[in-house]
Amino acid sequence: MQLDLASRDDEFKEVTACMRRLMLNLLGNAKDYSVVPIQGGGSFAMEAALSSFVSRADRPLVCVNGIYGERVLQILRLWGGEALKLVKRATDPLDPQEIGEYLSRNPGVTHLCFVHCETTTGIVNPLQEIVEEARRCGVKTIVDGMSSFGALNIDLSQRGPDVLVTSSNKCIEGPPGVAFVIASRELLENAAQEPRSFVLDVRDQWRSLERTGEWRSTPPTHIVQATTMALKILHEESIDARRFRYEKVRDDLIKELEGTVSPLLSPELQSPVCVAFSAPPGIVDQEGFDGLYRTRSCTLRREAFASVALGKSNPAGLSGWDALFVHISGPVRPGQQGRRRTKRHMPRA
Repeated sequence: MQLDLASRDDEFKEVTACMRRLMLNLLGNAKDYSVVPIQGGGSFAMEAALSSFVSRADRPLVCVNGIYGERVLQILRLWGGEALKLVKRATDPLDPQEIGEYLSRNPGVTHLCFVHCETTTGIVNPLQEIVEEARRCGVKTIVDGMSSFGALNIDLSQRGPDVLVTSSNKCIEGPPGVAFVIASRELLENAAQEPRSFVLDVRDQWRSLERTGEWRSTPPTHIVQATTMALKILHEESIDARRFRYEKVRDDLIKELEGTVSPLLSPELQSPVCVAFSAPPGIVDQEGFDGLYRTRSCTLRREAFASVALGKSNPAGLSGWDALFVHISGPVRPGQQGRRRTKRHMPRA
C-alpha cells in the first residue's frame, strides 16, 4: 500500500497479472476461465457481469433467499430485462430440484442467477447441484460468490458456473476497492450483444488485459497491490485452513452466546463466514441496536443481528458477549430466546 506504481508501468502490469493468476489458481486453475478485475466493490462487478452477459432479449431467473439475491433482481430490472424470480425464506436454502422443475416448466429462461453464501443470514446454497440443474436445461449461470470465495472451495475445473463474481474485502481479507468477474472463455470470446456500458464492459476490460496487460481506465493501484498480497497469503494458508479458522471463530461465538441468543440457522445450513442471531428481546429500537454496534463489531438491523467470523479468535476477544446482552437488554426470560427473525442486513460494498 505504501508503494506508488503508475498504472501503465510494466511493474504494475505484472502485479495485475499475478493477481489474476492467483485468483484462478485458487479456483482449481481452470483453463477454460479467465479473471477480469473490476474497479469498485462487489456490486460494481455484479452489475458489470449482468449488463455484459444478459441482454434485454434474455429471460433470466433470479433465485432469492436474502437481500443480495434481491439486489441481483433489482439490477436486472433497472437494465430493462424481463427478470423472473423464485423466492425462498431467508432461513431456507435454495432447492436444486425445485429450481430444475421450474426451469423445465419455463424453457424460455436463459440465465440463472443466485447467491452462493447469502450474507443476510450466512446460509450456504448448494452451488454445484444448482449449476448442474441449470446446465441440464441449457441455462447459463451467474453466481454471487462474495462471501464464499476464499472460505469455501469452488473448483471451476469441474464445470462450475459460467460466471462467478467476488470481491477483495471478504474472505480474501484484502481492502475494499477491487472486485472480480471470473467468466468462462466461451462467454468472453463470443459477444451476443453490443456493449451497454463503457465502465462496466467486462469483455472490453478482458480484451485490454489480455492484449496489453492494462486496465482500460485508472485502477486503484494501491488496492490492487494489497489484494495481490492478500491472495498470496490465502494461497499459503489454503482455503481449507482459512475455513477451519473461520469455523472456530463462529463456534466460539455461538458457545459464548449460548443461553442468551440463538443462531437463526441450523448447524448444517450455517456457513463459516458469518452467523446470524436472534436479537435480544430487550432491544426493540434503532437506539438499542446502535448501542450494541458501538460496543461490539457486528452487523445489525431490527429483530436480528449478524456477526462475521472473519479473522482470528481468542478467548479474550469473545468473552463478555453474553454479559453485554444482559447489560443492554436485561435477562432473557424463558420462552423469549430465539423468537425473532431476520428482515434486513447491512449493505455491503
